[in-house]
Amino acid sequence: MPDEKNSSKIDPYASLQIKDFRRFILARTCVVIATQIQATVVGWQVYEITHDALSLGLIGMAPIFLAVGRHQKALQHLSGSDGFYPEITDG
Repeated sequence: MPDEKNSSKIDPYASLQIKDFRRFILARTCVVIATQIQATVVGWQVYEITHDALSLGLIGMAPIFLAVGRHQKALQHLSGSDGFYPEITDG
């Protein structure tokens, strides 16, 4: 009977042996780091110009407002109505 420990051993890093996948992971990591740097710089610039903590907070909240807006628009599209509430028709 074969030893199950040796026969079912899976290499968790096998995907990193594929050259294109390594490039993809490297590019994705660079994009995430660049996005974080950009968010920091935008906040820094806003604070340098305004010296107002409220403005800095609103800049930090902007992605949340955009996500909520996208979510609401998707719900409207799925419900088939133009407004928040579905239209009431007689009959």
